[in-house]
Amino acid sequence: MNLGELRKWIADTTGRLDLVTSAYGDNGLDIFIKAGQRLLDRKFPAAGANMRFFQELKSGEYLVKMKSCRFVKEVWVNDAEERIELDKKTWNEIRKIYSGSDLSQVSSGTPRYYGMVGLGLSPELQGYTSATNPFSYGTGEILFGDEGEFVDYKGLIVLPPPDTTVTVEVLGSFFYEFLSDSTETFWSANYPELCLMATQWAIELTWYRNTSGAWELERSIDEAIRELDFDLVEHEIAQVIGFE
Repeated sequence: MNLGELRKWIADTTGRLDLVTSAYGDNGLDIFIKAGQRLLDRKFPAAGANMRFFQELKSGEYLVKMKSCRFVKEVWVNDAEERIELDKKTWNEIRKIYSGSDLSQVSSGTPRYYGMVGLGLSPELQGYTSATNPFSYGTGEILFGDEGEFVDYKGLIVLPPPDTTVTVEVLGSFFYEFLSDSTETFWSANYPELCLMATQWAIELTWYRNTSGAWELERSIDEAIRELDFDLVEHEIAQVIGFE
């Protein structure tokens, strides 16, 4: 089911027609659908594991921004000649390796490292934009308000910056997101009944504040997820046997 179909089915099944429009557009239901999907993603992380994100970096660029990323496993840099896996470094390690005041001043070359980086300013500074930035150094990796909401993104930096255009490839775990009414996710396409249960869980927990009802729903979800875990184990066993 795509989002439009799922929304209509959930509204009709639960009787929550107040959360959709007369044409079954969103009137508040989508936030519960999204919360339910996040619950499913956290309970069965294998669904969103080993996804790949790509971003082009031109010569001298080093900041990668990703939406809906839970965590990063590997980072690779691809160009016309080779594919290189980067070594992970903490922010403190990167600062020690590149001790200059601003990462934008690091000389370009062949990327060797990546590290996760905070993109946001503190609340009192969030009114600044890239055009009104009053700071001379150290903000090259900051995402100002006119460049996108930093809360929507996870950031990582690739250093040294490439000296030619490269494609950065990130292997990690991501939350599933509907991009429009016509799009599907792993859950809506394969397990719409779990989307229904998870949406009901979110409504019970936040709308009615019915913790006992939410707990019963979550217990049913856990039982269904347990069966998916069994399927995953069987798949992994079959993969191992296949290689023997």
